Amino acid sequence: MDPIREAVTQVVVYDGARPIERERVVPVERVRETTHESISLDCTREDLREMPAFDSVEYIPRMDDEGTRTFFWPFARPEAVGLPLEHERVALGEIALRRGADIEASDGHVGKLGELLLDNAGRITHLVLMEGHLWGRRDVAVPISLVEEAADDLIRLRVDKGSVEELPEVPVKRRYYVR
Repeated sequence: MDPIREAVTQVVVYDGARPIERERVVPVERVRETTHESISLDCTREDLREMPAFDSVEYIPRMDDEGTRTFFWPFARPEAVGLPLEHERVALGEIALRRGADIEASDGHVGKLGELLLDNAGRITHLVLMEGHLWGRRDVAVPISLVEEAADDLIRLRVDKGSVEELPEVPVKRRYYVR
């Protein structure tokens, strides 16, 4: 999402390719339709597989005492291969929000991010806050104007817990994708 424009710019979609599924970065312009249960794209599966991967891993080589790379063919100890360095494809100035990110009011934790609600122009209007636990959960619509700060794993609100309690509950039907 672009926090300046308060708009979703890309979505991350599993490509469903076997044997290895990858998360692919899809421009929001390629989203044809969304429902509570699905996102429809205006491309084929082959087109999706050509889109850039969301995450990648590279290995920083580890050197031995003489400054040479150490490998033992056909086997290698993990510490001999190198240190894994994971990258996510997020444009400069944008952030990657995930379902389950923590949401804090000015006086402490209030719940987790469920969904983002968008207007017809693709701008974020509300966050859906999941508060409580399995037997006493409620979903609350938090206007984007109440967000003070957002990072990948944490969203801070400019109001206290009491103000969050007064926000309206919204009906949400969830079907989580399980890999």
